[in-house]
Amino acid sequence: MVQPASLAEAAPIRIEQIGGGRSGQFSFTDGHDAFAGRFVRSADRLSYFDTIKDHRGTTDFTLAGPHLSAPLSARCDFAERVLEIGIFTSTPERFAYRCSFLSDGRPIPARFELQEGPSATLKRDRRGEIALDRVILQIRSIHRIERSPLPVAAPIGYLFERDGMAVGSVEINGTPEVRIFPTDDPAVRRAVYVGALALALLWDPANNTD
Repeated sequence: MVQPASLAEAAPIRIEQIGGGRSGQFSFTDGHDAFAGRFVRSADRLSYFDTIKDHRGTTDFTLAGPHLSAPLSARCDFAERVLEIGIFTSTPERFAYRCSFLSDGRPIPARFELQEGPSATLKRDRRGEIALDRVILQIRSIHRIERSPLPVAAPIGYLFERDGMAVGSVEINGTPEVRIFPTDDPAVRRAVYVGALALALLWDPANNTD
């Protein structure tokens, strides 16, 4: 994944143990603090009359670690609808992915939203936002691979920005890797980690064909 200049020198943080199953656990350390959690996820494809295809799925995970008074829980779901008639394909309901959050089993005023926009090419461009505690970060998909002149259709990763500056990223190809711009603000790091997990754990219909 091509990184912006502000993150090019940041050490990658690998999210370990996720694997490809419907449930499991994960862990990562940023060099100072260690985090861990568990996840359960699903993805379904329903077809109607061989023309309408509904893609639906969920991603639930918990995160425990420093600067969290209690384990944080996320409940996420995605949906999209594709219409196929012969060689003609359209998306009357574009991909959308949303999460709500709980702390110690109680809802908290936080949100995660990602929406796929229209495109004149095959690139599935997505934009969104995560708001956690007092931090709001904008999210956009990245489709460029290092040393490749052409973009890929499905996102290779995502960038997190604050006031127009890149503060973090997550690469989702293979073992997920997070990069964070050096900051002493634990709230910014926490928002990047939670957003990165929501994206790394997603069974994206753009990548799944079975």
